[in-house]
Amino acid sequence: MNDTDMHAAAQANDRLTRALLDLATQGERVRCSDPIDHARWTSDNQRDRQTAMAWCAGCPVIDLCGQAADERGEKHHVWGGVDLACAPGQTAISG
Repeated sequence: MNDTDMHAAAQANDRLTRALLDLATQGERVRCSDPIDHARWTSDNQRDRQTAMAWCAGCPVIDLCGQAADERGEKHHVWGGVDLACAPGQTAISG
């Protein structure tokens, strides 16, 4: 990752973090931060990740989450309602 890419990734992360903090100040949090269910977004089990994708629907930071993951070059887990944890050669599954 070059300096320009790293800067873009940092900016995307900052936008996501600010949005999450804004939600927290309103007493809200996104489903992926739930202490009981958060592991579904990073699970090796496809059914768990499908559930996570469904729970992403309607999330107030779904676009910022996906943008941050894109800028960081994430290749695994569920980000922005998309399952990036696909087998090699498969297309990412979107919710």
